[in-house]
Amino acid sequence: MDPVPVVDSLVDIYPSEALPAQTQRYRHLVDEFQQLYGRPPAFIARAPGRVNLIGEHIDYCGLPVFPMAIERDCLIAVAPEPPAGTRLTSMAEWAPQIHLANRLHDKFPQSTFQHRPCPSQPSAVRPGGDGPAVVDIDATRHAWDNYFKCGYRGAHELLYRRHSVGLPLPMTPGMLCLVDGDIPTGAGLSSSSAFVSCSVIATLEAQDPTPPVDGKAPGSLAARSVTIPRSVVTDVAIRSERYVGVNSGGMDQTCSIMSLPNAASFIEFFPRLRATPIPFPTVTPAALTFVIANSLVTSDKFVTAPVCYNLRVVETRLGALMLAKYLGIDRRPRILDARPRVHYKLVMDEYFAPLGGTEGGGRRGNEAGANPTAGDDNEKMEDLFRTMSAEADLSTESWVERLTIMLDRCEQAFAIPGNGKGRTDLTREAIAYYLDTNWADLESQTEMDRFPIHADTFQVAERARHVFSEALRVVQFRRICQEHASSSALSLSSPSPSPSSTTDGTDLFHQLGDLMNQSQTSCRDDFDCSCPELDALVAVCRAAGAVGSRLTGAGWGGCTVSLVPADRCETFIRQVHREYYQARFPHLRNVDVQSDLIFATLPGRGAVVYRPSVF
Repeated sequence: MDPVPVVDSLVDIYPSEALPAQTQRYRHLVDEFQQLYGRPPAFIARAPGRVNLIGEHIDYCGLPVFPMAIERDCLIAVAPEPPAGTRLTSMAEWAPQIHLANRLHDKFPQSTFQHRPCPSQPSAVRPGGDGPAVVDIDATRHAWDNYFKCGYRGAHELLYRRHSVGLPLPMTPGMLCLVDGDIPTGAGLSSSSAFVSCSVIATLEAQDPTPPVDGKAPGSLAARSVTIPRSVVTDVAIRSERYVGVNSGGMDQTCSIMSLPNAASFIEFFPRLRATPIPFPTVTPAALTFVIANSLVTSDKFVTAPVCYNLRVVETRLGALMLAKYLGIDRRPRILDARPRVHYKLVMDEYFAPLGGTEGGGRRGNEAGANPTAGDDNEKMEDLFRTMSAEADLSTESWVERLTIMLDRCEQAFAIPGNGKGRTDLTREAIAYYLDTNWADLESQTEMDRFPIHADTFQVAERARHVFSEALRVVQFRRICQEHASSSALSLSSPSPSPSSTTDGTDLFHQLGDLMNQSQTSCRDDFDCSCPELDALVAVCRAAGAVGSRLTGAGWGGCTVSLVPADRCETFIRQVHREYYQARFPHLRNVDVQSDLIFATLPGRGAVVYRPSVF
């Protein structure tokens, strides 16, 4: 079933060099919990942040990305209230309350909310539906506890969906919670997604495990009434974050929950969610090291979503609808059924679907109304599909060939005579006219009615060029890692690397670094998600010895990620600290170099539940 792992030792979570600091951190969390609530926690839920090595803003387009979990994480210490095993004479006497506190209580004040009673009969829940809302979330209020409420609500919606198909509904406990996190906020390292993911896991883990199952003790994994696959927990976390008005693509939550130590993740989203661990090769003369540097420009997706993140989602969805129409596949059942979430991966899959395929419905390319140039390379596309079905796993070669063709199709589709190569600044009226509809319908077809935007014009062509070229870089990045890893070995079961052989890293560094640098150019020029401070920080990082450096996360601020040979790492960090932070922020001259400003990280383990025998 592959549920979120339950571990009883920090050795199973962190590398050996991090254990002293993490042991002290957990001890402080447990002590503060005891002081606050008068009892120890029953468990600690843990979900890490992530750094996206390459593949920016393409997860919500259905295309693969290449992130890795980092060592920094969100922790939620939890005690069910009342404790497991408490017997009530009737449910009427129990009104669950959730008490939420943060170790940084001056910045994040305590919060309490009550679980809204819900019907207990399966008939009260529509099959396949989300069930009643157990807590209200005011998305217009920018408050830290909203992120916990998102995960809490999403977890209970999952429980009610399971209940609607006949699975038992556990007794809803109250929860005593204390949160601790060391992921820099607003830095593009997914602190908010880690918090939501951790909240989902904490809520599910807190459900009353009684009665015993097959005679097993209530605290055992086998007796837990809520044992759910990680892929399902991931889907819940993705859905849940949308309650705060962020149209999440899913990369952040998938990486946080499903990552394995010592590996990045090649994450695919369509037609199904899947995370494939890709081990990093062990290289000589110096190991691969990724250094994260904070631009100190805060990037809050909630605040800027209408003009940044959500706007880019809309631009890509509008582009997908326009590309589908240009290719003559916009009336296919899968395209029509996918609205309001038609994305570029779906369009690509339909374009390459076999002639007469039941999924695609009808002919490809030169269907009635299709631009005749869209039929070019049909023979090549047929060759691609002779040995695979529409749902089969794509080889690297097929990925490269398809994405290259789609880049060419986008250039054709979005070219207007007299307006250069791309349709820049398309108005609402022009887009609606091209799609033979009105803007009000397009708002519902792209979820603008749920995730508002502030824009009158849209740069569809540039966004499309970034999406497909970035996806191509992701596939190439994976291929390079796999080719070099074939001559080295890493354990995927332990947080600490155990290499058995090595490979020359000189060529590897430059190949990966070039792709990262190309990605930064595309993010800056085609997707317009960089900012002057990020551009300056990237330049400083490259001058300091990074072979590749780019923004990571949503952009518009936040962090950069740089590929640096391990033997240059300390020198690199000192130089960046001096030339970026001390030069721009004189008050930071005495700040510890190894702080939230800039730090090296190893690929970390995904989410776990820490439940030792004794706290």
